[in-house]
Amino acid sequence: MSLGWGLGLTFGIFVSGGVSGGHLNPAVSLAMVIFRGLSWADFVVYSIAQFAGAFVGALIVYIINYSSIHNLAADATIGIFVTGLQTSEVTKSAAFAVEFLGTALLVLVILSTSDKGNTPAGNTQPLIIGLALTAIGTSFGYQTGFALNPARDLAP
Repeated sequence: MSLGWGLGLTFGIFVSGGVSGGHLNPAVSLAMVIFRGLSWADFVVYSIAQFAGAFVGALIVYIINYSSIHNLAADATIGIFVTGLQTSEVTKSAAFAVEFLGTALLVLVILSTSDKGNTPAGNTQPLIIGLALTAIGTSFGYQTGFALNPARDLAP
């Protein structure tokens, strides 16, 4: 699962990078407002597009898997659309901490690979970011499913 998400992010950045800088996550866009001077107007536009894209993506998954979804219990298919606590032993505060730390690590990789003073990642930046997401998901994903992206969980 982690590798799939990492590769999906890599390809999404390659596809959208030239148009929007690869903004696929409102949390990352907010970090770009704070640390890289992205305008608030662009943040609003990007966030709307991110939520719309996540909704359309979820709709496509729903349509493609319609018969499977309707032949299973709802609780067996909810994970297709949203992430959540994987066990009853995971507290909400622990889940928040995991998601916060995972998102912070992802933003750190994005900011460091796009820093002009650092060794420029160039055309490899999407791959590096995708591998970072894979590592974060493998390390932190068990407890919550590592959403790290408000659009991914809230829009569907």
